[in-house]
Amino acid sequence: MRIDRQNRWALFGGAAIVLALIFAIVAAFAATTRTEPDEPTAGYQPVGPGQPTVLTYTPPSDPRSLFIGDASTERYTSIAADELGWQSRFERAANAHWATLSDCIREFDKRESFNPNIVILHAGQSDTETDPEVLAATVRDTIDLTRQVWPEAQVIVFGPVVPQVSSTQLAATSARIQVAALVKNAPFIDSVGQRWFTTQNTSMFTEGGGSALNTDGSEYVAVRFRQNLSAYTTTE
Repeated sequence: MRIDRQNRWALFGGAAIVLALIFAIVAAFAATTRTEPDEPTAGYQPVGPGQPTVLTYTPPSDPRSLFIGDASTERYTSIAADELGWQSRFERAANAHWATLSDCIREFDKRESFNPNIVILHAGQSDTETDPEVLAATVRDTIDLTRQVWPEAQVIVFGPVVPQVSSTQLAATSARIQVAALVKNAPFIDSVGQRWFTTQNTSMFTEGGGSALNTDGSEYVAVRFRQNLSAYTTTE
């Protein structure tokens, strides 16, 4: 059976994405066994036909950011925005499931005149039981919706942030979100893969028996967010 060139590239592209998912999950699994946080690397390296070499973020001259996430994310995202000098809004999702973000986007657009040129989508902490294919499709669709509503906005995907040593299940969930962001050419900030929280630092950054970030923990996440953003940053 002959396969024409277009179909051959489609097959190669699909295979590359599958391999990227496998490698990301394996790497995420390995990350759960180490104790030291990693430093962010410069840009995520996508694979597959037609993909850019490095995903980048270009700072707007007048940054207007919109963070969308659950209530637990509001403190550290506001710290990060203040330290970056961004105008900023926060839209609170009902929970940390990706499925809730699309309604947040539509509601914010109807209610507010604020027109963001940076949108940070932050969820996944509650998606460990979500069907993998459904989760990946939801991430891709949410990125598409964000770009449809705000065509000039740069979209950044912020993976799950859980102030504990990551489980294998959460690592796999984060890896799936990462691959979905890759497919849509959106920079991904990977707290799980970089092991922001380890057995050595969790007690310093949490309260409530380790279930929530304290003030130092919120500042720590804000710093790591800025470091990752800097790794993606380019200037025109």
